[in-house]
Amino acid sequence: MVCDDLEVVRSEGTSSLAACAVEITMRVHQLEWNALHARVHQSFAIARSHCGDIIDLETMSLGFTPGYEAHELDEMETVVAPVSQDLADKIENIVLPWRC
Repeated sequence: MVCDDLEVVRSEGTSSLAACAVEITMRVHQLEWNALHARVHQSFAIARSHCGDIIDLETMSLGFTPGYEAHELDEMETVVAPVSQDLADKIENIVLPWRC
């Protein structure tokens, strides 16, 4: 039943619980990967919608600008945490649609 709910395709001849558990784990990993990539993509699209061509998305894709100390990056993370949570809440249903 769990295999069916997660849309796991069972390999022919596998019906054991262990084989099903491995397939479920692989499917969950794929779903997490898809969610991560969808969130990053959506964040870049939102940045583009606010900044147009001003923001260098290619450079942004490289991650944090080099030269910051760890404590400075921690401070940035703290500052953006509340607004990033707001954005995550707004796009959650786009990225992680609920299924019944």
